[in-house]
Amino acid sequence: MDKNLKQALIDHYNSQCMTPSQLKLIKSQVGYKNIKWIKPLTGGLIVVTIILFTFLFNQKPPTMQSIANEVSYNHQKNMPVEVLTNNYKELNEALDRLDFTSVPSIVLGKKFNLIGGRYCSVQGRIAAQLKLKNSIDGKEYTLYQFKNNGLVPSNSSPKLLVDDSVTIKIWSENDLGYALAIGK
Repeated sequence: MDKNLKQALIDHYNSQCMTPSQLKLIKSQVGYKNIKWIKPLTGGLIVVTIILFTFLFNQKPPTMQSIANEVSYNHQKNMPVEVLTNNYKELNEALDRLDFTSVPSIVLGKKFNLIGGRYCSVQGRIAAQLKLKNSIDGKEYTLYQFKNNGLVPSNSSPKLLVDDSVTIKIWSENDLGYALAIGK
């Protein structure tokens, strides 16, 4: 505190006929000495900041196996399609929140026919969950389609992974990632 202010306070309280012990008590309470929570709060903020930065900067990018695990989990829920159509144009019009255009996969060829689709997510990104029917064996399959953005190596050949008895074939074509759930 400024000396003039201190002296003015002393003079004021002396004129009020205060005892020396009262004056000493008041003087000890003037200033920032009694803000006891500043040090613990500052320490707590530092610890929280360190934990937050450690968490944010140590996150590992998703692996193909983590994509397979998520696809297997969603596939086993066996959710019904929201849009029943065999036409990709109609599907894209109905699923207009997708940040990509859903197209048939070149890898799958013409033996798979679209039954319909719904929204879902893959690694926290919006995706299309498509039901396909194999025209050769008549079985239904679930295909996940998502904007790749580095989740799957660009234009990669299909990789087969297994999670909980579900085989997942993962690949990319152009800017899209694909994951086909086979079995269970």
